[in-house]
Amino acid sequence: MYTKLSRNNEGFTMTELLVVVAIIIILSSVIVPRLMLATTYARYSRTKAEMATFRTIVEAYEADQGNSSYPKASNDLQNSASIASVFAAAGIKWGTSDGIKDPWGHPYLYSAAPRDISTPNVMYSYAFVSAGPDGKFGNADDVWCTDDQPPLQQNDAGLWFVSGVYPQVLSNSNP
Repeated sequence: MYTKLSRNNEGFTMTELLVVVAIIIILSSVIVPRLMLATTYARYSRTKAEMATFRTIVEAYEADQGNSSYPKASNDLQNSASIASVFAAAGIKWGTSDGIKDPWGHPYLYSAAPRDISTPNVMYSYAFVSAGPDGKFGNADDVWCTDDQPPLQQNDAGLWFVSGVYPQVLSNSNP
């Protein structure tokens, strides 16, 4: 003999629905901030990777030239010693209105320091800088690299390459 079990087909109770909604809210309040943080870390990582590529290109240029000079801070594509020309040869748009930008949509900055006044065409040091999320150069969220420093996030503002002391150019300005 079969016993027929009867089931209430009226759906979920209000209490069950409120518990499910509360669980979803709690989980999303934990997960969403972590996802946003992961996006920020990914952007910093991408910036550091792009700067490592920039550094490799500039170091290769210096080695190929054999005169211990890095590219000039110039967006003049006609000048083979300019950063724009060196990057154009490597397939990177620099110094044009559609030039490369950092992951936050801001232009990169390139600065080069001449050896001394008597040799203004010999650049002994360079720096690449990303203004970071806030788009302002010279504060703690900047990412930068130099000829003797691999890409890292700045922890102190006011470094020489954002001070304007030496020639500098942006990656998406017109020559």
